[in-house]
Amino acid sequence: MKDYKPTSLAVYGFIASMIASLQLPLFGLVLSKYIFILALPGDPPCPSSTSALCYDQATYNYKRNMMTMYFVILCFGIGLSTYLQKYFFGRGGENLTFTLRVKLFAAILRKNIGWFDNKNRAPGILTNIITEDISSVNGLTTESVGIAVEAGLGLFFSCLICFIFAWQLAIIVTITSPFMVLGGLG
Repeated sequence: MKDYKPTSLAVYGFIASMIASLQLPLFGLVLSKYIFILALPGDPPCPSSTSALCYDQATYNYKRNMMTMYFVILCFGIGLSTYLQKYFFGRGGENLTFTLRVKLFAAILRKNIGWFDNKNRAPGILTNIITEDISSVNGLTTESVGIAVEAGLGLFFSCLICFIFAWQLAIIVTITSPFMVLGGLG
């Protein structure tokens, strides 16, 4: 990672990953509120003893439109944060790949001619190392880091939202999440 230049791309990528980690918990929150609003339409007349769950058509339309706008804003934020995450980590990965290839090629050019006599240092093998192995390093250091940060923080924010709204559910989610992660790995 010391060859990862400029490091500001990694910082911006981490920030975008942190923002992207909020997408699924916020989507679940907005969706649950939206379903609750749609389940209680204001079209039928409310009984004379109005409760907090019953409201008129104007209030229903207002709440429905506001939740729709929240969905649009959330979808725009999801798209933008995911794009920025991929962009920053992709650019940093391209710079890392270029730097490593240049350093490796320069090191190969400085070798003594006898170094190339070994069959493990044939031109095809060296070219394969320059193209494929360095690309593997790029994938390991960029995409996987962004995904790991997004997944870890997404789990944290999901548990935090659960603790805010229903601590009983949060305890169950916190206890069972390691098993869900292990089940996803298998």
